[in-house]
Amino acid sequence: MRVSKKEIGQIEGIETADIQEEAIVIDERGDLLLLVRHSKEVARRYRVTTSVLRTHSSYFDALLDGTKFSEGRAVDARLADLRKLYPDITAAPYKELPSVTISEVDVSPSSLSSGLLGSAFEFFLRILHGHPEWPNNRRKASAGQSTFLAVLTHFAEMFASVPHLSLYIKAQMETGQFPRDIRPSVELSEEKCRRKLYVGLVLGLPQWVRLYSAALIIRGSHRWCEDEESCEKADCDDFPWHTLAGGVEEELEYRRTCVLDTISSLQTHFITLYISGGPQCKLGYDSSPQCDDFQLGSMIRFFTRKGMLKVQSTFAGTAGEGKAFTGDIGELLKSLKECPNYQIDANHRHCGLRARIITRLDSIDPRSQVGICLSCWRDARSLESWVENTDESCWQYGPNNRIRSPPTGARSGCTSAAENLRVKMMYTATEKDWTPSIT
Repeated sequence: MRVSKKEIGQIEGIETADIQEEAIVIDERGDLLLLVRHSKEVARRYRVTTSVLRTHSSYFDALLDGTKFSEGRAVDARLADLRKLYPDITAAPYKELPSVTISEVDVSPSSLSSGLLGSAFEFFLRILHGHPEWPNNRRKASAGQSTFLAVLTHFAEMFASVPHLSLYIKAQMETGQFPRDIRPSVELSEEKCRRKLYVGLVLGLPQWVRLYSAALIIRGSHRWCEDEESCEKADCDDFPWHTLAGGVEEELEYRRTCVLDTISSLQTHFITLYISGGPQCKLGYDSSPQCDDFQLGSMIRFFTRKGMLKVQSTFAGTAGEGKAFTGDIGELLKSLKECPNYQIDANHRHCGLRARIITRLDSIDPRSQVGICLSCWRDARSLESWVENTDESCWQYGPNNRIRSPPTGARSGCTSAAENLRVKMMYTATEKDWTPSIT
């Protein structure tokens, strides 16, 4: 839940009995108490420094500005009185410090424990004050480190201090101090992929954006479903990473559709070639027509056994069309590469689907191709986005359209704008010709 300025400073909204007795000292020289409630837990007190909050958070800068809000005026007046009694403000008992209350500082009304929210908010304040220590107890959290980092990122968004958190996280990565269990890995659940993609998008981590956007496209999401009941369940939670903002959610879903359409076009291409009646066997033997018939039958049998093709009579209409593939695209490509190397006889050793489809399948590598390039997405959205300015021409397979994969560990998470455009052209073209002029 985002905190509006109207909700801040309403101390009467929290009963004294519901406030934690001892303050959590973020800064020993702090001149302000923040009273914060997460969900329904007892409100926590944090001793902080107003100048630090205002420097690193434009949210607090506005809130504590005495010329803009009553909270800021009240804090300034109280500090002026305290300085008459305590020339050194650190000598003032924390209970005498001015206080500002922030109520309902949550990420979602469900699921996350108040303990995790409290730990994340405390760490967030420590980062702002320049002396953070990664909470060891977070390693015991059932949701794992990715949840903690995602909540931390959400607080940075909520309180308008994303640049400061981004600098801290990037510095930790550079020095190797970043906790090992939240470094990139593609073997994750959808939930963890979403959290890390959200963190990468907000904090500006290009490798994470490229890696986890591709992972989500490949594995799919139960939120991109045709089943209304499943979609209703998916909409129950409102974590910020469940519906990625800025058009990213729609982009990911569309890219997955384009990848599946591309794979489908390759399958359709070869079936159409063999059904058309044009000679496919290039040997020129008397048995060449029988070879083509044999390969067509083998192809249809392979595709139907793998559940990739449905043979249906048109007599009763086609009202019961199937749903889109919802599984892992990587596993789908692996299954296609299991195409057998059948021949009608030993003279047709190089005939058939396998000899022709494998090289073309190698050009479809979603893991390295379909992830979002963060810098391109920010600086040249219309070129990077597949939703915008899709290619309505015919793409043709061949050496001139060969796509290079980005080098492993590329820090930018991107090869080049030209390479991204070639990928986009292949996957979004309305027509695809998988037989080049020279084979």
